[in-house]
Amino acid sequence: MPRYRFDLTNGNRFCADDQEGVRLRDLDAARQYAIEDIRDLMRQKPEGDWTGWRVEITDLREQKLLEVLFSEAAGDGAGREKQAPGSETAA
Repeated sequence: MPRYRFDLTNGNRFCADDQEGVRLRDLDAARQYAIEDIRDLMRQKPEGDWTGWRVEITDLREQKLLEVLFSEAAGDGAGREKQAPGSETAA
């Protein structure tokens, strides 16, 4: 199973830089893990201004694979995959 890192950022600075990572079956499981973490944080501090906050999911080489915005996790839990240059996204 691959190991994914979960970095918490507001776009200006990293507030939690995951050095160890978590072993999960695939990127979808990593997205769900990030969504659960985001929702836990939002429950712990519901008065917080989460505008612009996100979890960046990377591999151990620090290649960004996916980012999950707090606003997305509060809604439907969708994330935005980072596309490699020259790749296409299916509509």
